[in-house]
Amino acid sequence: MTSTNGDADALNDLLSTVEVDINAYDSSGFTLMHHAASLGYDDCIYALFKAGANLEQYTIVVYSILS
Repeated sequence: MTSTNGDADALNDLLSTVEVDINAYDSSGFTLMHHAASLGYDDCIYALFKAGANLEQYTIVVYSILS
């Protein structure tokens, strides 16, 4: 999320040009979706969802996006 700073258009561009595991964890145990949700980036959440991000995925320390 840092590289797009909440810009859903930039995120969509990245997702269409770079192959990425959309549900991968970072070193803190969070996914892109977790970061977007925690920062309130609604348009990015929608972009990640459309790209196949799992809305029910938990963090490594058992927090869900929906909780």
